[in-house]
Amino acid sequence: MRSKLPKHRLGNQMNDPQTSSTTKARVAVEAREWIVRLNSGDVETKYLEEFRKWRDRAPENALAFERERAFWKQLQHIEPKEDTTPDAQSSPIGRRHFLLGGLATAAAVAGIAPIVIEKFKADYVTAIGERAEFGLNDGSRVIMNTDSAISVSINEQQRNVILLRGEAEFYVQANHGNPLIVQALKGESTSAEGKFAIKLLDNTVTVTALDGKTTVSNRHDTIAVSLELQPSQQAIYRRSGHPYLNGEIDVKKVLAWQAGRIIFENAPLADALADLERYLPERILLAPGVKRSTRVSGTFTTDRALAAVNALVRIQGRIITRLPGVAILVT
Repeated sequence: MRSKLPKHRLGNQMNDPQTSSTTKARVAVEAREWIVRLNSGDVETKYLEEFRKWRDRAPENALAFERERAFWKQLQHIEPKEDTTPDAQSSPIGRRHFLLGGLATAAAVAGIAPIVIEKFKADYVTAIGERAEFGLNDGSRVIMNTDSAISVSINEQQRNVILLRGEAEFYVQANHGNPLIVQALKGESTSAEGKFAIKLLDNTVTVTALDGKTTVSNRHDTIAVSLELQPSQQAIYRRSGHPYLNGEIDVKKVLAWQAGRIIFENAPLADALADLERYLPERILLAPGVKRSTRVSGTFTTDRALAAVNALVRIQGRIITRLPGVAILVT
């Protein structure tokens, strides 16, 4: 069955030259839906005629359509974030790799497909902008940051958790013989009792020991590496690499998200924007020529992530173009 766009969105008239911001926003949504539909390769003649009637009904409709079409054309020239790991090169869909074509474009640009798959597998999830605390059936607790998902398998024989996406802090209840194991990518973080934080972002896992010992291990190229972290120590690993010690860190900075803040100190611009992206419904795309390694610093509140993106970008002499709910383009 061929899908139809909602008729109430296709039949709006724009006779008042002083259109309200609400009406303009609605027309922008209508234009975006037509862009997706017309590029889907599944358009019947009657829908083309319907589109022409909508476009010609009011000047605002035609202007909105051209504006949205120009934005989509810009997306086709975006360079994906460089990632030299073998897994990233072979993966058909990455967080910043896009399938440019029709409905697949819309899904890929919005990052919908991987998110839906991950959250379908999850036992606990948080929405964008949400923080939540859950009790596990072994007495342990987990605090989850924005846009996060975990799968839990705890019984008398094992205490296993998989971090599918996002960030969480674990309060591990002692259980003789069964440590809590949190898997992320191809590594494991293990604690018999205590606290540790773990974040999975852009194929990188960061583990911070907060209380008690936390062991971080993985296997790569048939070689297994294991690091034992003391409180205030941090380990980092990627999908195709061994964990390495990041030394002592500022725990308050690591856990700032629990107070609704996010802190950057001399961080690469691309990394800072990737962190802020977790608090927004849009993907953040960097156009060719935007220097990703530029260092930035600042303290922001997580409920004003878009303002933070604007601030960091403007300091670099750049601007953003926003397609609400889909993407933010930095040029």
